[in-house]
Amino acid sequence: RVRRYGGHCSVAIADVDFFKHYNDRLGHLAGDQALRELADVMRRELRLHDMVARFGGEEFSMIMINASKDESLPILERLRAEVEEHPFRQRDIQPTGRLTISAGLAAFPDDGSTYEEILGRADEALYRAKHAGRNQVCVAGRGDGDGETEEWT
Repeated sequence: RVRRYGGHCSVAIADVDFFKHYNDRLGHLAGDQALRELADVMRRELRLHDMVARFGGEEFSMIMINASKDESLPILERLRAEVEEHPFRQRDIQPTGRLTISAGLAAFPDDGSTYEEILGRADEALYRAKHAGRNQVCVAGRGDGDGETEEWT
């Protein structure tokens, strides 16, 4: 639709930091409940026409129609901060004392012309966020030592 009518579309992938630790300590039922709560937080923080879906394990993907990376970044940062502050059950057992997420962001047409290309770039940005210390958003096409990585701690 964006290719046909023009505009932008951003795709983000978010992953719960140290989620295996949370599951191992509290059990899979508690982990499942935390993921349901996280999905609720995401739906509240995203715009009404944005989509969020569990992508696998503790990963979620988000599609933000008619939003460039520059427009999507503040939304994702607000989401990241909301998750960090949310009173998840026994969040204090986490290594950081809170349940947090890391996210990668990419967009059409800047980062590719197919969903697969854009998703791949968002995934690469997510791994940069994880390797840079977690609990932050990284943007495709920015970073990798050039001083432009979007970091939020």
